[in-house]
Amino acid sequence: GLVTNPRIDGNGNLPSSETTSAEDLVEYIRQDGAPTEKPLVMISARFKGDKYEDMVRELASELKKAGVNAYIVGVGSGMTFGNKTLFGLHNMVVMVCFCTPHYGERTVSVYSSFGELKYASEKRIDILPIKMCEDKDYPPSPNRDFDGQNLGPAQNKFVFSADLVYNDWSSREWDAEKCAKETKESLMKMGKCPLL
Repeated sequence: GLVTNPRIDGNGNLPSSETTSAEDLVEYIRQDGAPTEKPLVMISARFKGDKYEDMVRELASELKKAGVNAYIVGVGSGMTFGNKTLFGLHNMVVMVCFCTPHYGERTVSVYSSFGELKYASEKRIDILPIKMCEDKDYPPSPNRDFDGQNLGPAQNKFVFSADLVYNDWSSREWDAEKCAKETKESLMKMGKCPLL
């Protein structure tokens, strides 16, 4: 695409984080068509290139169609997702967690669902889980961490406590439009539904 900021290279990448200004970051995100400088609903998921990734991206699209200022990280080949993740975390007023069996897995990347959930929990950002796994697997208990620890499952147990209400899609036939409608209704009840 057209690069309007000279600090962004032809592949849409910013320079290293040591030299990236907030202005560069906003311009980088603006070029991708993402919302800028407005409160948003951050959608957090474990991206593995599987059916769940397709489903959560459908949900994000349907939420936007319903007028919700929903944000999900998306990048193309050769682009970086770290800055886009930081932008979403910084501007979110609520986080929707797409709780698949591998959600919250602590990977080598700090820009993971584990890191996003940790940030939201520590900053006391409201969380709306969408339960995609069976009762026996909820809260999600992902694989051991990349370094052999179990911090991912431990954090999930802590954050997704028994009294945190979730939208349950674990045994329903997937319908992104219906899920978006229910999610928007839940966000409205929470008083955390920024609109486009």
